[in-house]
Amino acid sequence: MKPDSNLAYSAKSRGGAPPSAPPAADTGQWLVNGEFRLDTMGFKLCGPRGDVQLTAVQYDLLYHLMSHTGHVFSPVRLLQEVWDYPSDTGSPDLVRVHIKNLRERIEVDPRAPAFIRTVAGHGYTIDPARTPQTNA
Repeated sequence: MKPDSNLAYSAKSRGGAPPSAPPAADTGQWLVNGEFRLDTMGFKLCGPRGDVQLTAVQYDLLYHLMSHTGHVFSPVRLLQEVWDYPSDTGSPDLVRVHIKNLRERIEVDPRAPAFIRTVAGHGYTIDPARTPQTNA
């Protein structure tokens, strides 16, 4: 089910990750993961490249990944969980394009991404080694 508000996003993220892979620190308005801070009220990302206003598609994708750090999501699974595509619909290429566009906006070096990683043959993840930090 696709949430209609930021409160629904927060509620959805709290139950999603098992104890072995904690979600990014949820400080109310912010999801914080290392040097990246996602503003859940202003739909922007604060990171090494400064503040980046995200499109709705980019926000939904990044919110999902940051809410489930350490989880690897296949393109098909992202289509289903982020955008509610029914099984066997949508193209994995669509997810690849959205990931590419998001990386170009937020990564210091989009050709060697450090935040949104590709796990060859499996999908995409935000590395759990980027331990959550509190909001400074």
